Amino acid sequence: MSSEIFTFLTFELLSFHYICIRNKKRMEIIQFEVFGLHLQEPMALLTNWMIAGFSFFAYFNLKRNVSVFQNYWRNFYLILGISMLIGGLSHLFFHYTGIQGKFPSWSLGVLAAAFSSFAIISIWPNEKQQKSLWIFVIAKSIILLVVAIASRNFLFVAIDNSLAYLFFCGYMGYKLFKKNYADMKYIVIGVLVLSPSAFIFGLKLNLHRFLNKDDLSHFFIIGCIAFFYMGVKRMQTSEVKLTANEIWKNPR
Repeated sequence: MSSEIFTFLTFELLSFHYICIRNKKRMEIIQFEVFGLHLQEPMALLTNWMIAGFSFFAYFNLKRNVSVFQNYWRNFYLILGISMLIGGLSHLFFHYTGIQGKFPSWSLGVLAAAFSSFAIISIWPNEKQQKSLWIFVIAKSIILLVVAIASRNFLFVAIDNSLAYLFFCGYMGYKLFKKNYADMKYIVIGVLVLSPSAFIFGLKLNLHRFLNKDDLSHFFIIGCIAFFYMGVKRMQTSEVKLTANEIWKNPR
């Protein structure tokens, strides 16, 4: 079963990469003026800030120092919220900032994804694998972010995020769920909710000028992080206060 899930996740990631390269269509960007300022993409500002709003809500509603696992998730929501605040503005003021204005948001998005990976790693039972996974996450994040900025291409940020959410939150989350972390199912469901956004983005599915691929995918992101929050909130119990090895060796 685990090999089938891994194959599915790998296929989805490779399909997303192939589609992104193959499809080149773009929809006309909404541009407007306010007080002499040349602005654009108002819906991108709105949907980015919707994600930011929920992220800050989650951050302030998750208790501090309940567990290392939860602290990582609090960091995830805080960084993601800041990333989306800046991301919305980078869309709005693109006429002035250009692609460089998106680099801070990209960087914080990669950092947020890393924190979600660290959260899962923190409750993984094999200490040797934990160290290897930590190194992998750090190396993957740095390399793909550098390539994204050097090539000025968001695709590499998307690949980084896909690896973080599909492999760590999806595959590893499922493995933890099967052992003893019952509430990890919400994390896995969140990944499934997020999955269509990859194809929306890759296929450049623009339904309307006011609901392009970015705006549409943002709604799936909101659904995803909402399920993440439900899972983490339910794990504010004794089950994450135990050591990972204790839980792994004593399933229900």
